Amino acid sequence: MPHNIVFVKPGTADAVAADAAKLGADGFKKQFVPDNKNIIIASKLIDNKGQQILEFTAPSEPGNYPFVCTFPGHDKLMRGIMKVTK
Repeated sequence: MPHNIVFVKPGTADAVAADAAKLGADGFKKQFVPDNKNIIIASKLIDNKGQQILEFTAPSEPGNYPFVCTFPGHDKLMRGIMKVTK
């Protein structure tokens, strides 16, 4: 079963995951990453034992930035927080 990791702006993880679930048949083509302005960066879908390196500049505004797997049904448990400090 594939997974991804999607970093989003604070308070938007549930909305981004809901948008991903609405992709339906286009989900795999779009890697279950919806067109949403609240996404900071996202990985592709990765299969078991697969890897992807994401390099990005963290937001300059301190805060708690959620990350979530947006593969349908995974968002309820597969999530966390990236803490950005000054």
